[in-house]
Amino acid sequence: MFPAISLDVDVNRIGFVSRGMKNKDTWTWGPNGRGAILLVNCDRDRNSSGLPDNEDSEGTPNAADVKDMSPMFLTAEGPDEIFDDYRVILEIEPCDSKRLRVYRQGKFQFKHVLGMGKLGYEVQRKNRDEMKFYVEGLQFPDTEFSGLVYVKVKLQSTQDLVSSQ
Repeated sequence: MFPAISLDVDVNRIGFVSRGMKNKDTWTWGPNGRGAILLVNCDRDRNSSGLPDNEDSEGTPNAADVKDMSPMFLTAEGPDEIFDDYRVILEIEPCDSKRLRVYRQGKFQFKHVLGMGKLGYEVQRKNRDEMKFYVEGLQFPDTEFSGLVYVKVKLQSTQDLVSSQ
């Protein structure tokens, strides 16, 4: 048996996360485009430095700040024993690292897991099929940046890790 892995966001641009959407690799930019919308978080909810939130590399998101971010759900379904043999990893490209940050809610605060130099994050599933993340836009599109960013999920066999070392 192989686990079922899905990364879901607001694909239809209707204000809530769409589950199990297909053809995520065909998203396009623009008013008639298709794909998740990620707004740049350029207000000042964090109040730690006086900088806009997208420029504040030291501040930690608070409840008001999270409302400016896009929810993203990672679903990893399957018997717990399967995840003894596989790792679930979220990844971004180096060029997207300065354009977004991804957070996961911890017990007491939000943990920064991707972006700003962090290119990969091994998800600790711990008997949960669904995990919620928050994605924060950091950069507006311009002549050097089309406005598209990608978060990928990878399922990696622990056997592959052992054989490659």
